[in-house]
Amino acid sequence: MVFFSLTMAVYLFVPGRKRNLVLLIASLIFYGWGGPMYLLLLLTQTVVSYLCALQIAHTRNPKKKKFWLIVECTALLGLLAYFKYTPLIARTMQFLSGFPEFIPDIILPIGISFYTFQLLSYVIDVYWGKVEVQRKFSNLLLYSSLFHQCIAGPIVRYQTGFNSWINKAILK
Repeated sequence: MVFFSLTMAVYLFVPGRKRNLVLLIASLIFYGWGGPMYLLLLLTQTVVSYLCALQIAHTRNPKKKKFWLIVECTALLGLLAYFKYTPLIARTMQFLSGFPEFIPDIILPIGISFYTFQLLSYVIDVYWGKVEVQRKFSNLLLYSSLFHQCIAGPIVRYQTGFNSWINKAILK
């Protein structure tokens, strides 16, 4: 609550277009608070989504579009599955077979499910032609990392989120 209050105080004193930058920096600090590796995970997923969406938007070949969508889904859902299910699977295997001897202690990153599904919704919307590809990486990063949205929910589709709070409300 203190972090949110401080962010909003700074946000209100910053003019117009700089407000997105305030929210982006605050969001990256929020995710980095848990450790630099988790911030790197968020940045990696956003880069993958950004690049896959650009590839989808720039090709007319349906097979290539589907290929980039599969790359996106595999990468993001694979990372999510690793962080959420590796300890469970390892413990189950150890219980049943005694192997592995050592179970990795994997800490679930802050908001990983939230930003994974936010980014998936964006790329899927680009794939289906429901939204234009976001050419400005910082806008996509703000969409995926907006910290107060993560802690309050719900997951919103890119079309709704970008148009309502990044493109219109925040930029004014």
